[in-house]
Amino acid sequence: MKVDRRTLSGLILEAADRAATEGVPPANARQLDDAHPVVPLAVDIDGDAALVTLLTWTEQDSGWEPSLWNQDLVKQEDSWLPPTGGGGARPRDYPLTDRRPADPPGLHIRVYEAGPRRREGKAWRAAALQVSAEVETLRIQGRDRAVPFHGYVPVVARKLADCIVAAIGSDGSVLETIDLRRDPSDLYRELRHRDPDAWPFKNR
Repeated sequence: MKVDRRTLSGLILEAADRAATEGVPPANARQLDDAHPVVPLAVDIDGDAALVTLLTWTEQDSGWEPSLWNQDLVKQEDSWLPPTGGGGARPRDYPLTDRRPADPPGLHIRVYEAGPRRREGKAWRAAALQVSAEVETLRIQGRDRAVPFHGYVPVVARKLADCIVAAIGSDGSVLETIDLRRDPSDLYRELRHRDPDAWPFKNR
């Protein structure tokens, strides 16, 4: 990687702002290189809160590694401001590949980052998910989200009542639901119980 840490931080914020303002480009690089040190993957916006998922580099003990970065944004007047951002979860597959079928069967939604957010009196919930190949749409209460090829989908809910997320199959059936009002540790514990040796806890 030829980009220093400070430059990379600026590129992450720039890419997140562009994704929130213009959307994610339809054609994405599947891996990082000098020309693509930050790749925006998906964005979700609910009112004045947004979450952008990006593929970028993070510095680990072993050196620079490709990681999933989730950048929170809040809108003030006409600008998106970054209250927090975090990375470190290695992608399930790298370079990025098409989504896998549910494995074990029935596990269509994996939560790898979740929790309440707060800034200057505003509160919301956000989560970073990966969904299986059988999922056609992710439904967040009344909002339907198309799922990109890699399956990484950020979710934002400004109201607690909107925190139920459903994975919808191609026939319109509900494959699985999760409730983001639950404590994140409970969501992680449940996922580890259902698939203890798989991503995001271990990379295959």
